[in-house]
Amino acid sequence: MAETAHVRRLWRWDQVVLVGLLLTIAAAIGCRPGSPRLLWEAVRIAMVSSRAAALAVRVPEQAAAAWARLGLWRPADPVFQGLVLARRLAALEHNGDHAAADQLADRLPRQPAWAAGEPTLMLAAGRYLLRRDRADEAVVCLETGLRRAAGPGEVGVGLRLALARAYRQLGRTAEAEQCLVGLWTAQPHNPWVCLDLAQHYADRDAHLDQAHALAQRALTAVRRRQVFARRDVEATARLGRCLDTLGWVEFRRSRRDRALELLRQAARCFPAPGDVLNLYHQAEVNWDAGQDNDALFLVNQALKLDPGHEASRLLRDRIEDSPERNRAST
Repeated sequence: MAETAHVRRLWRWDQVVLVGLLLTIAAAIGCRPGSPRLLWEAVRIAMVSSRAAALAVRVPEQAAAAWARLGLWRPADPVFQGLVLARRLAALEHNGDHAAADQLADRLPRQPAWAAGEPTLMLAAGRYLLRRDRADEAVVCLETGLRRAAGPGEVGVGLRLALARAYRQLGRTAEAEQCLVGLWTAQPHNPWVCLDLAQHYADRDAHLDQAHALAQRALTAVRRRQVFARRDVEATARLGRCLDTLGWVEFRRSRRDRALELLRQAARCFPAPGDVLNLYHQAEVNWDAGQDNDALFLVNQALKLDPGHEASRLLRDRIEDSPERNRAST
């Protein structure tokens, strides 16, 4: 009996599935002679790019050399080159090397991957240009990437969301809304699409009931995902973005106390020194509540993070020019 039980433990169903999967992979590799080489090359690419990203803060020269080596592996492949350049740009910005990131962004139009309109590179460059307040340049590369993007995949959705933000920065509100509504119609359960459309409606002070439903749907989806995923800085910041948008919608719906509660919850989700949009939203709510000094402090914090943030600059001007500037602060 003991021996029989032991044999059954050796051949559990999950072990049978694993053996079958391994045999299938081995057969596929055997049928394609180049597969082992491609698999090893993919592993090398991942190792070198991860090492380059890690070195970017401590040893920038070695990181630059690693990225250069990576770029030489497939010089004639625009897809690969676009991926390498996109990862390099994201790593430089993430590590705070804005001078090097700006230099790389300025060199991108001379790269073959840029000329080919490689969607991954267009998305990375477009997002970067938006964060550097270069929305007119961002629109050009994002529209180029969209013409090359195949289907509504992750890159395609990212391109459309970034393009809508670029349109809004340029004051092309109708085009931004058309882009977001079309994307939401195609992907009504995508939390990031819901969130951007809710933010758009709240900024316009329009369709606020729908904006509330969209923001609540996004928050529920993100919280559900966090139950099954590791909570790192990025995941917590995504939760903060949902709370911030919902709080901003609540403020627009004249529910100021609830709005301030949500916005302060959101603030705790962002790493120091905070998030520009969240600081601006808190400042607007405090200003509306008559807490002038608190509002001015928050909006100045936002402008320290992003001196070009137009909404924060306009709010600071309203506060400083108000005849009721010395209203009581709590």
